[in-house]
Amino acid sequence: MKRLNIPQIDYYFIHSFRDIIKHPGIIETLKRHEEAGKIVKIGVSIYDVEELEYILDNLAFVNAVQIPFNLLDLRWIKQGILSKTKDRGIEIFTRSIFLQGFLFLDKYTAIKIHHKSYSYLQLLKKFCSTNNISIDALAITFVKLQKEIDYIIIGCENRDQLIANINNFNTRNQLSEKELLNFVIQNFSSIEKQIIDPRKWSKF
Repeated sequence: MKRLNIPQIDYYFIHSFRDIIKHPGIIETLKRHEEAGKIVKIGVSIYDVEELEYILDNLAFVNAVQIPFNLLDLRWIKQGILSKTKDRGIEIFTRSIFLQGFLFLDKYTAIKIHHKSYSYLQLLKKFCSTNNISIDALAITFVKLQKEIDYIIIGCENRDQLIANINNFNTRNQLSEKELLNFVIQNFSSIEKQIIDPRKWSKF
């Protein structure tokens, strides 16, 4: 806090859900700092729906969660867990909205991850071309449509990428909300876990 020159930390995210299970002492430490006013909200970064279900059932101290969410990963929508999370007053942050760059892979690299990978990307590219919208703008627009989501975290490597992300966030396209949601649900509802979970990717 001294090095950051701030009086308190707004959000303190535990990097991994497993850390809570393996090291429960972390919870007491963070709660103590929260009571002292050094931390405003305690969050947890998670990967799977099951982890969020555990948090909702067992960890009342959690104020925020950070989930991987994108137009190929619909687990969170299909099970209605985002609504349950909001009902508990927990804020939802999303990361990996481009699936760690998967949405922009070439055919050769995509197939290395899974033999069906490129077929999904072809569908996505064709839809974007037909509707005159870039893949990154479409990906951002889809996440923005989810009313339960409070914040989108997008990484960037340089100023140009930052500006592009801002422009894409503010993009207004003639594509209707219904058209976009129907396309995503019809084509990406049952994608293999090996594709949507980067931890399962083979090195490429």
